[in-house]
Amino acid sequence: MWRYLFRFILLLVGFHLTECENIYDQEIYWRDYNKSIPQDALHVGYGLYIGHIIIDDFLVPGTIYPKTGKFITENNGKKEDVNNIKIMCSQEPLRFQWEYVNFHMKELPDDLLNRIVVAGYQNNNLRWYIGRAFHQNEWRIGKVDIFNFKSLIIWNNDGTLHRVFKFEILTDV
Repeated sequence: MWRYLFRFILLLVGFHLTECENIYDQEIYWRDYNKSIPQDALHVGYGLYIGHIIIDDFLVPGTIYPKTGKFITENNGKKEDVNNIKIMCSQEPLRFQWEYVNFHMKELPDDLLNRIVVAGYQNNNLRWYIGRAFHQNEWRIGKVDIFNFKSLIIWNNDGTLHRVFKFEILTDV
């Protein structure tokens, strides 16, 4: 009996270790954020991190502010949360960089669509990408719509929506 129990435990441990290793086969992966920053979290400058949460069945990226433990994003206005947040992580943080874009221009930089990082979705058709901009005296990370409104969507201090057309977008080099 003990022999079978021991084998079963070894099998479970082996399966768990294999499952953990598989997350590192991806360029990015998401961990639960509980007000502590994992070692492999992707720091994106200015003391900020990228997170995402589910709001009304949409997966929405935004800014994690580690000093307050808050996640803030824009979804029909400013949304704040401290629960059910995922933080973007990577074993290869140097493969990501911010690239300046100007959506007032008619053409996007060469090969941009193949390099931008997906961080969320709305419905099954619209993917959200990750952008950042300095707005109202702070850096904000928000969702980028490259097909419809062609802008970075963030929030104003009064809680209203704000679109930015010149900003930085996260790319995978």
